[in-house]
Amino acid sequence: FLKSLLLRVSIQEQVIFSRHLAVMSKAGLPLIDSLKMIQKETKSKAMLKILDQLIKDVSNGQFLSASLEKFHDVFGDLFVNIIRVGESAGILSENLNYLANELKKKQELRSKVIGALIYPVIVLVATFGITGLLTIFIFPKILPVFSSLNVKLPITTQILIAFSNLLTNYGPLIVLIAFVLLVIFLFLLRIKKIRFYFDYFTLYVPIFGKIFRDVSLSNFCRTLGMTLKSGVKVVEAISITAGSIPNLAYKNQLIQAAEEVKKGETMA
Repeated sequence: FLKSLLLRVSIQEQVIFSRHLAVMSKAGLPLIDSLKMIQKETKSKAMLKILDQLIKDVSNGQFLSASLEKFHDVFGDLFVNIIRVGESAGILSENLNYLANELKKKQELRSKVIGALIYPVIVLVATFGITGLLTIFIFPKILPVFSSLNVKLPITTQILIAFSNLLTNYGPLIVLIAFVLLVIFLFLLRIKKIRFYFDYFTLYVPIFGKIFRDVSLSNFCRTLGMTLKSGVKVVEAISITAGSIPNLAYKNQLIQAAEEVKKGETMA
């Protein structure tokens, strides 16, 4: 986990690495020479450190996939396994091209998802921001007018006044409590069972739920298709796909599917 924080390699850098290595592998260049040439062209400090280790390990006779396994948190199961299958089956250049195409599609999908979420997020932030400003700065100035009226105020107005008084008098305390609750929530998400129910719940959140489902299914189809095309056996392919999907609701179902297929059931 610490290594993944210190060494951050973007998807674009992984695509470039895969494509360049695929071209050189197809041209018949020795792996060690290919890695050294890629290192000369690399500007990323994280990637330079990784390439240093890869060159050292490959020079000592290790497989590329075995060396990449040391950076599992950086590249993930899919990256390492596709290269491992390519090395063992003698189709490394083809698998590297599959991998580069998959990573490129993943990057495009991520950009589309971010683009789809920008507008709703801006609307939510603006709504809460304006409401907060009105409640803290504007309402306190007009509250005396309501207080001077000898009439029963509507329940919504009473709630608004109470909320405004609460924010005005206990604003810093509310912010502190909200921060503590956020930290506790993030800590609880580390518990697998709680994370499962949270991930399951996100699939049915209005508006965003459909996006989360579509993204998960898209990742599932592309990843499973690529692993099968790369020569990975179906049970292992399902397991690798499960490892590449962050949503635990889908991950658990795929792990269960892999076990059923292992027992002789059809994938359908």
